[in-house]
Amino acid sequence: MTKRPGSLGVGTQSTALLGLLLSGPLALPCRAQTDTSAVAPPTMPAAAPAVVLTLTGGLGAPYGNGLDVGYRLSRRVDATVGGGYDGSGVKAGVGLRVDMLTERKATTFAGVNLAYSGGQQEILVQTDEDRAGQRETARIRLRPCTVARLRVGVRWQPTPRLALLTALGQGLVLGATPVQYLDGASPSEGLRAVVDRR
Repeated sequence: MTKRPGSLGVGTQSTALLGLLLSGPLALPCRAQTDTSAVAPPTMPAAAPAVVLTLTGGLGAPYGNGLDVGYRLSRRVDATVGGGYDGSGVKAGVGLRVDMLTERKATTFAGVNLAYSGGQQEILVQTDEDRAGQRETARIRLRPCTVARLRVGVRWQPTPRLALLTALGQGLVLGATPVQYLDGASPSEGLRAVVDRR
């Protein structure tokens, strides 16, 4: 049996077909290098810094108007130490803050702080005018004291290195009241309420 020029035998055709099947996938471009599905989704927050410096302030802020330094103990827990100044004198203390949610830019938190206040030698306190246009005035001294505070609040963190916190809380003086009325004053209930609020 003779072969015509240009024709292929059955064995040669099978070999060519097998070679085409095996080499076809190898000719396709590699997609693993250009696939973007492995990139982290943009909603995933970046890792927060381990040490955070915070400007603090406001009425009843644990460390007064000053600074605190926070150290991240875990993904949700920060330990803080800080100091500042407010109406009760120079302040310094320590605290702990626990985040409720960590996967979002806005989260709630709870905190506890223990702060020492240096006191004030003399403060003038006045009540609002009553119906007769009278005001009650008293001079008081704030003795040094330690105050424990429990706070809850909201933290908004638009970037990994910037956050804004706002909080409300309640303070408890540990020990005797630090308020001392000078000049033998015997204040009314209204004046005592003003002093207690401040």
